[in-house]
Amino acid sequence: PLYDHVDKKQVIGTIGIFWDITERKTTQIELAEERNLLRTLIDNLPDFIYVKDLQSKFILGNKAVAEVMGVPDPEQLIGRSDFDFYSRNEAQKFYSDEQQIMRARISMVDVEEQFHDADGNQVWSLTTKLPLTSLDGQVIGLVGMGHVITERKRLELQLQHAQKMETIGTLTTGIAHDFGNLLTPILALSKEAHASCASPELAKTLGE
Repeated sequence: PLYDHVDKKQVIGTIGIFWDITERKTTQIELAEERNLLRTLIDNLPDFIYVKDLQSKFILGNKAVAEVMGVPDPEQLIGRSDFDFYSRNEAQKFYSDEQQIMRARISMVDVEEQFHDADGNQVWSLTTKLPLTSLDGQVIGLVGMGHVITERKRLELQLQHAQKMETIGTLTTGIAHDFGNLLTPILALSKEAHASCASPELAKTLGE
């Protein structure tokens, strides 16, 4: 309120102060639109997309990550780690790799990773992980991407098994052939000795 300068108790008006926040609101709207665009993009990709902090806890994850971990909403990933979803051995392997990536500032590109989903199914992923840095160059986490290659690995293993069996079959056939070749002169020598033997009794023995 604005008071009279003589009668300090008499209100004669109001004083208002305004700030132009158009630019700030515009920036907020643009950021919100960018976040929505990013969210729409990563949630519609079939690949695993995620961001983790320095403790390897999720900051962001898409629907594909949430699905393989057995949670209905990607928001339920935030603040949790692989230890909340995978076996201890699998989670420890991921954690060790990620800590090394952030500590050494190195990237892990197209590495095959094996783990089990929330239903216990074996999953193979072609994974890339790289450090996430702030504007001043400090490592603040990591970004991870994974492409499921389970079906490809299954076919590769089947092919390897078939090739292994074929090799064993070829080896067995070769051994049998070589063994036959070794027996041929031995049998021939035995027959020759039998034929030339003067003693019928001895010939009969050798023939047996």
